[in-house]
Amino acid sequence: MTLLHRNQDALWTEFDGQVVVLSVATGHYFETRGIGGAIWHLLASPHGADDVVRHVVDRYQVEQAQAQRDVTAFLQSLDRAGLLVESGSAAALAR
Repeated sequence: MTLLHRNQDALWTEFDGQVVVLSVATGHYFETRGIGGAIWHLLASPHGADDVVRHVVDRYQVEQAQAQRDVTAFLQSLDRAGLLVESGSAAALAR
């Protein structure tokens, strides 16, 4: 399973419930609030996409299928902006 976490080179801040992130490498600016902000905080440590979906379903009582679509789209947006890093597998991290 591929694990994802925030790109440590990204600059970010949170104010008024809004998370604002800047990719230093690409210059992309990204802002989110609510569930997106919670996902950003969750990705401070490596998690698989399925873990993120489960977190959203459990915490926000969202339907599984809807959470899967929305989380996938959100993670893809973060990835395109250069704000995510893949960590490989859980087994690789344990070594």
